[in-house]
Formats: sequence, C-alpha cells, structure tokens
Amino acid sequence: MTALFPAILRISSIRVFRRIHRSSSFLYNIQRLFMKKESILRRVPAILVALIILYLSSRSTLPMPLPPVLGMDKLAHFAAFAVLSFFACFWISAESWSRRPLFFFFAVVVAVSFYGILDEFHQSFVPNRIPSAADWVADTLGAAFGAFVFRRIVRRAGKFRAE
Repeated sequence: MTALFPAILRISSIRVFRRIHRSSSFLYNIQRLFMKKESILRRVPAILVALIILYLSSRSTLPMPLPPVLGMDKLAHFAAFAVLSFFACFWISAESWSRRPLFFFFAVVVAVSFYGILDEFHQSFVPNRIPSAADWVADTLGAAFGAFVFRRIVRRAGKFRAE
C-alpha cells in the first residue's frame, strides 16, 4: 500500500505538469484562440492588415518615409504581405489545414498575391505612385513566407497538443 501511494502521486503530478505546460504554452494558446471553427477573432487581423495596406497604397506619399536604402520599398512590400498572409491563414479551420495543408498553403499564397496585383493596379490611379511588377513579386514572396511561418508555428503548436 505504501509503494502504491508514491506511484499514484507521481502519475498525477506528471498529468498536472503536462496540463500546466500546455496551458502556459504561448503557441498552444494562440492556436486554441484563433483556430476554433466558430471564432470570429481569427478573421479580424487579416482584414485590418488588408485595410492598412489599402490605406498606405492610396496615399501619394507615405506618412513616414522609408530610409534611402536600395530595395527598402521591396522589403516593406515583402513584410506587409507576409503579415497579411500569416493572418489570412487563420481564415482556414484547423481541420482543413490538417486534411489538405499544401492545397491551403497555395490557396492563401494565390489569394494574397492576387490582392497584391489589385494593390498595384490601385496604385496606378494614385498620384505620384507607380505600379511595379517587382513590387508584386515582393508581395508574392512575402505571402509565401507568411504562410510558411504560419504552417511551422501550427505544426509546432500541434506537438504541444499531442503531449
């Protein structure tokens, strides 16, 4: 009887530790919050980022000028569309990602890339702005990078769920 008590205590403490570890894991909490099928929160960030991109692209000059470094505007395009793609990935449910990850990866990249084409077209109507194919390439590469980072984070967060 005395040997049974420490074994029960050890098993229950392992379970408690795993539960605490799971609940304190940042990645696990983010996945639980945003990947719920019924959660509206997972759609809001992508909409906000798309609206910010639209606002900035409709300005003749940017509110804060970029440093005069060669290619800095391409880096800004890359970063903005990487963030947009990352948050656009949350529109797809966790079940869909687990069933067809490659399909949804390319679907997000194509959708965000298409938004980049629309953004460049929109810039043709804004004074002092010029549409550029190089900007669209930076947008598309940023979209692929953002979706890739999302997949890596979700895959890593899935390991926490399996424990």
